[in-house]
Amino acid sequence: MKKLFSSEILKVLRITFWWRIGLFLLGLISTSLIGFLFPYPNFQKLIELGNGIPSIWAWGGFDGIHYLTIAESGYVADFTQAFFPLFPWIIGLVGKYLSLNSLYSALLVGNLSLLIAVCLFWRLLRIDFKSDQSRQIILSLLLFPTAFFLGAIYGEAFFLCLVFGSFLAARRKKWLLAGVLGAMAAATRLVGIFLLLALAVEYWLQLKESRLFVKPSKSSMIVPLLSICMVSLGLIAYMVYLNQHFNDPLKFIHSQPAFGASRSDKIVLLYQVFWRYLKMSVTVSFFSVLYYRVMLELFSAATFLILGLIGLKKTRLSYSVFGLLSFLAPTLTGTFSSMPRYILVMFSVFIIIGSWLNGEKRQGLRWIYYSISSVLLIVSTVLFLSGRFLA
Repeated sequence: MKKLFSSEILKVLRITFWWRIGLFLLGLISTSLIGFLFPYPNFQKLIELGNGIPSIWAWGGFDGIHYLTIAESGYVADFTQAFFPLFPWIIGLVGKYLSLNSLYSALLVGNLSLLIAVCLFWRLLRIDFKSDQSRQIILSLLLFPTAFFLGAIYGEAFFLCLVFGSFLAARRKKWLLAGVLGAMAAATRLVGIFLLLALAVEYWLQLKESRLFVKPSKSSMIVPLLSICMVSLGLIAYMVYLNQHFNDPLKFIHSQPAFGASRSDKIVLLYQVFWRYLKMSVTVSFFSVLYYRVMLELFSAATFLILGLIGLKKTRLSYSVFGLLSFLAPTLTGTFSSMPRYILVMFSVFIIIGSWLNGEKRQGLRWIYYSISSVLLIVSTVLFLSGRFLA
């Protein structure tokens, strides 16, 4: 316990806590001053669950309402099978035992997951980096323009908690725990399955390092390899469920077109998506919220693709493999819609950004990044909480 909550971690947790309080206050002010759009379904139910308090129920907009519906009633609504089950199941479980409605339970689960994820990320970073650099990496994530999703009723914080936990367990050679957490991640989001390959790469890296001292026996490799294979069980279990109840083990893919943004259940290549967005960048009205969204999606996708490729050389290979695969998978639906949110899991990129910002000679660069990113974070949060779709 003493090691888990060291003074360094407590400092980072305080930063995270005040970051979340700041976003809550921003929501309190913005929801009282800006009118709402209601493009997402069942918003009346969302208002009812939040006791009519906009600064609370607004955090459950868009995908959030689907998670709440699944938490309360399972997959009764068409196409909600696109959302994986573990996060809403935990919401329902916590709500049941604490006598909370689904909205408050989801906010509790999501924000506790964020604090735990920060702790685990810190421990993971400290294996390779000093405290100052680790702090800059975490700050670069928290101040990213779409980082507000980590405090909303979305699965990002919960998913990152499992990803960081799995990688941390693997780095400490606790392979069974790494496999269990990886399986849970694969039952939370589709891209969790990429931990299977990422952990395999991590094991290969460790074998490379250990062979400098002692050659591992075949028997010693059984537990790590079987544990890594366990990651697939999260996805397999959900596919079995979908086959039993909907006669379609791939319904999470076939449901994608129902969520608009020109999503396809057929494979679309990456260059085609970039070409589509380049055309939109010159046809969409410059003064519309849609233009802001298109440019945010395009810039995020291009930047993180480049930094993700750089990460193959600059960060640990297992982290970069997971990040790049997590990037590529959603683009296959033919759109960068939600990409500014999806890239939050590419922590290898934030390692690069935080490393570039670290050091006394980088104060000017830090000021520029934090200023621009913070302004965009404020704008994006206000747009999201007022019912404007961003990601």
